[in-house]
Amino acid sequence: ESRESDGSCQTQIERVVARIMLLPPAERASLRLASQELGNLDETTRKAFVQIYHDQFIGRITAIFEDGMARGEFKALDPQVATWSLLGMLYPYFHVSPVTGVMPSETLVAQLMEIFFHGLRSA
Repeated sequence: ESRESDGSCQTQIERVVARIMLLPPAERASLRLASQELGNLDETTRKAFVQIYHDQFIGRITAIFEDGMARGEFKALDPQVATWSLLGMLYPYFHVSPVTGVMPSETLVAQLMEIFFHGLRSA
C-alpha cells in the first residue's frame, strides 16, 4: 500500500500522534489502561486484543517508519525501536490527569514531534 499521497512519513506520524494526543482524556487514557489490564483477560481475549492493538495501532506506526526508512526519509534503524521510542514519549500523556501536569494540546504535540524528529540540540 502506497502512502505517498498522504504526504511525508514524518507528516503521517505527526497526524497519528495529534489524533491520539488530542482525543478526549478518557479515550486517550483507555489506550494505556487497555494495555495495562491485559493480564486480567482470559488467554483468548488477550490474544485477540493484542492482535487488534498491534494491527490498528502499533503496526500502523511501524509501517510508516518502515516506509520512511525505505524512502530515505528516516535513518535506517529498527522501525520497531522507532515506534516504541515514540510511544514511550507519548504514554505519560495518556492518563486522564497526566503525571506531567501538562494536558495534551497542539503546542505539546508540536514540541514532542520536534524533540522526536530533531532532538534537543540547537542548530
